[in-house]
Amino acid sequence: MPADLRLATSATVPADTGAAVDLSGRGAGVRLENITKRFGDFTAIDGVSLDVRPGEFITLLGPSGSGKTTTLNVIAGFTEADAGRLLIDGTVIGSLPTHKRDLGMVFQHYALFPHMTVAANIAYPLKQRRVPKARRAPLVQAALESVRLNDFAHRYPRELSGGQQQRVAVARSIVYRPRVLLMDEPLGALDKKLRDRLQLEIRRIHAELGTTFVYVTHDQDEALVLSDRIAVFNRGDIEQLGTAEELYERPRTLFVARFIGESTVLRGPVEHDGGRPLIGCCGRRLRGEGTLPEGARTAALVIRPERITVREAGQDPTGSHDCALPATVTGVIYLGSGRKLELRLPDGTSALAREQAGRLSGAGIGDEVTLTWSARDAVLLADDSTSEEMHT
Repeated sequence: MPADLRLATSATVPADTGAAVDLSGRGAGVRLENITKRFGDFTAIDGVSLDVRPGEFITLLGPSGSGKTTTLNVIAGFTEADAGRLLIDGTVIGSLPTHKRDLGMVFQHYALFPHMTVAANIAYPLKQRRVPKARRAPLVQAALESVRLNDFAHRYPRELSGGQQQRVAVARSIVYRPRVLLMDEPLGALDKKLRDRLQLEIRRIHAELGTTFVYVTHDQDEALVLSDRIAVFNRGDIEQLGTAEELYERPRTLFVARFIGESTVLRGPVEHDGGRPLIGCCGRRLRGEGTLPEGARTAALVIRPERITVREAGQDPTGSHDCALPATVTGVIYLGSGRKLELRLPDGTSALAREQAGRLSGAGIGDEVTLTWSARDAVLLADDSTSEEMHT
């Protein structure tokens, strides 16, 4: 049996295969306490602690090599941690093998049995659990309905599209309502249109089941769409944990600001006005929300593209726009719903502005303009260049 098939099915077999199947769908809490894993001289995860609430959809997000997949593998039991504790609903399970953890698992590669029909693939975990044959059919039918494949029960994997095969993989993992479902880049092999559609399906399934979902991806948009909370990984640890809105609107580090969405980052020396910190940039004094470490000499100001207004050159800010910098348009990208402007500031810094259709400035490549924004929409952060490093 191929390795992926062994993992996909073993993760659904409890210690006692004659045990009753819990179909309540109630999610379990998952707690990681100072989990560390090293591979030789490389520290893959470095003291990661995380509390996943029962029934929560939490995403582990980060670039390749940041530690998110290793963390998922520790939860699944595929990788043994070198230090720390792993608990599910308060019970330490770090020493339990994968097949005794009673977790569901969905992989990027569908790991379906090619010689079995869709219904047989979905029923396999129930058969392994020794669920009576008479009970399997309604459970399989319910799983098929959850993924909206009611009419595909008698087809074989080779007769399905990639998206349909991934739905079968999801159905097989939820057929007995596991209390925790782990998903490792499940949509990574699909095209964007299908991926976007299946994201909404996964959200719906999670809402219907109430199962705890722990989801791994490097796709920031996917994480924003799906998650109750997102743990942003960087260099083997969690850089920031929060809701999509918290991460986007109030990143705590430059790494998070750059990894979640697009942004303009202005750097400069720290100044003070009435006790409030600000930065000097391009001959201007610019404010933002946030605090800085005591004694910080330089800082960064982060502004999202949609918060910047492009005005005619020399036009002073009015109304709620109390920050302004001159710039030159270097690129224009049509987006359908609007357009994105690439700009260059006097000190050579690159900037981005996003305009909505119907509210376009009319500025073109080579035009001199003024960028304005509200200080309330800018985030002041410590200028720690190491926080921006990403593994590739």
